[in-house]
Amino acid sequence: MGKLDYRTLRENVADEIRMKILNGDMKPGDKIIEQELASEFGISRGPVREALRQLEQEGMVEYSRNVGCSVKHIGMDDVYEIYYMRANYEMMAVRLYNAPFPQETIEKMEQVLEQMKQLHKEEYRKVFELDNEFHEAILDLVSFKRLKKAWEDLNYGNIVTGYNMEIDSEQVIKRQYLIHEKLLNACKTGTPAQVEQAIADHYLGGVEKLIQKVNKKHEK
Repeated sequence: MGKLDYRTLRENVADEIRMKILNGDMKPGDKIIEQELASEFGISRGPVREALRQLEQEGMVEYSRNVGCSVKHIGMDDVYEIYYMRANYEMMAVRLYNAPFPQETIEKMEQVLEQMKQLHKEEYRKVFELDNEFHEAILDLVSFKRLKKAWEDLNYGNIVTGYNMEIDSEQVIKRQYLIHEKLLNACKTGTPAQVEQAIADHYLGGVEKLIQKVNKKHEK
């Protein structure tokens, strides 16, 4: 029971730190001091240390010799790797399932898409969390725990990349809705091979969009 309680505490601490990062309370490059978090949460440093190691595996924080633990920066090389790997994990799930999408999966994806559609512009960051939920339905086609875990470890990078891709919040929601609607239609009617191609195109479009934004910044 003690071990179970300890593990749950670690996970709760990881959730709290994760939300601080996603909400912008802790920004890329910020140093993370274990004792400060332990004091804030009213706990010992042990669970904080373990939570940070978990977040390191998720790509949210990193350790360096000079700084110690800090919130990780997501660069263009990271983005390309994240998108490439996510696309291939999802394509692998489709290939392993090798059958038309079940109605249950389609309905789940439709529900997430409808949530995207209903978002208000001040909620635009929520669209990237919904993006993860939408794509998670593809991974859930097969019961490959290691495949799912590898995909989940990339979620933070996907969300942070999304935060940095757009400025116009209404355009964020509109674009995300349209590209996911297109992918959903492929999942409804396409063969496994066609769905794989749709997934590849989906992520390639994201990379191209980000490159365009970076190029515009350099032109200014």
